[in-house]
Amino acid sequence: MSRKPGLSFSLRADGLCVVLRADQIRHDTITGLVQEWQELGAQDDVEGALEALAEVCRPGADVHPAEVDALVEAVEGAACMGYAEMEIPFAEAVRLRDVLDQIIRRRALRSGSVSGGVPHQREGDVA
Repeated sequence: MSRKPGLSFSLRADGLCVVLRADQIRHDTITGLVQEWQELGAQDDVEGALEALAEVCRPGADVHPAEVDALVEAVEGAACMGYAEMEIPFAEAVRLRDVLDQIIRRRALRSGSVSGGVPHQREGDVA
């Protein structure tokens, strides 16, 4: 059993950002890649897509972010990967909300602002 928290929020050391940790998504991505890798003929497609991505991600490469995005999508397609999503049980969602609320309150107290510099969302808007 892993000791890493599967899903958590924390405040970055400089206090300017909240860090979301979602290890289950990484786990599911890697195991999904390995499952597809085991399919006959899939290795060539996945390997080719990974090599193309590796080429533009090399140090010093001058590449447009849209090109990287397209190559990442090519890897996802070759590996038959779905969306990077996970289901969160309601009790876990409440726990995470409480942690995030604590972080926001601490940040607001430090900055002297109730909003803490966080843009407000109108009721009914989707984040």
